[in-house]
Formats: sequence, structure tokens, C-alpha cells
Amino acid sequence: MQQDAHETTLIELRGDLTLAALCVGRFHAPCQIAPDRLLVRADAALLDALRALGFSPSPVSEDFTPTETPAPARRVVTHGSIPPDEGDEAIEPHGPSSNA
Repeated sequence: MQQDAHETTLIELRGDLTLAALCVGRFHAPCQIAPDRLLVRADAALLDALRALGFSPSPVSEDFTPTETPAPARRVVTHGSIPPDEGDEAIEPHGPSSNA
């Protein structure tokens, strides 16, 4: 379900949209995705992070309809993030233990 668009002051991002989207996502900021730009409602910390990555955020005033993304179906667990429960067997890696 998409939210109704409403005009507000936004930040327009152009350039490497993958890098911009990763940065915006780290801040959990609402974002409108278009083929050639991203629009975000940004706070000072997000703007500082984007500028540090080489972006030149431009303020614009227009309708904003953030793109909805589905909630993850499951929690992503990385190695060492959760200790195994009692009785659970630890998962042992297969093959050599080197990264070479």
C-alpha cells in the first residue's frame, strides 16, 4: 500500500544511485526511487554522510511518494551474531578452513 503523495522539501540525489541507496538505507530514511534519481527527506546526519561520499544533494520541493519495500520474511543471521541454543548442533564449515 502506497502513501498519498504530498508536496514537501526533499533532497534529490543523482549519480551512483546504488551507493546513494545504500547510504539512505543505513539511515532508514524514506526514499522515492526513480530511474535517474532518488528523493529523500533527510536530516543533517544523512546529508553529511552523502556529502562525505561525494554527492551534491539538491533541495527540491515536489510531491513525495516513498517507495514501499517489503519487510524481510526472515531475520538474517551472520556468523557469530547469535549463539546456538542449548541442544542445537553447531554448524561446522565443510572443507578447508583457509580463505586462500
